[in-house]
Amino acid sequence: MTEEEKIKGNTTIDKFMNLNLSYYPSNVLQYDSSWDWLMPVIVKITDLPEFQEYKKVTGYEQINIYPNCIDGTWLEVVEFTEWYNSTHISSDMEQEDKHKQMTIFDIDGV
Repeated sequence: MTEEEKIKGNTTIDKFMNLNLSYYPSNVLQYDSSWDWLMPVIVKITDLPEFQEYKKVTGYEQINIYPNCIDGTWLEVVEFTEWYNSTHISSDMEQEDKHKQMTIFDIDGV
């Protein structure tokens, strides 16, 4: 995997985790190289109700953990977070924007 792919994947995971660490240098994000970073992501994924939906869409039964190869596990996490971010985070942001617009409108209307 290239350095660019690592940065892109780690940034995708960071967005999912809502930590906003991607503003720091790329070597700060260690999801691709540290089980200490990656395991909390897997726990969050498997606790989400949306994970059931993902399993139906993809046919995956679980996030596979490859003890001797973090790369394989990391790739599966990146696949999920790309799917989740594209199907759930953008709609959450749209709802938040609508709420902000309504709040501004309500203030202007008073």
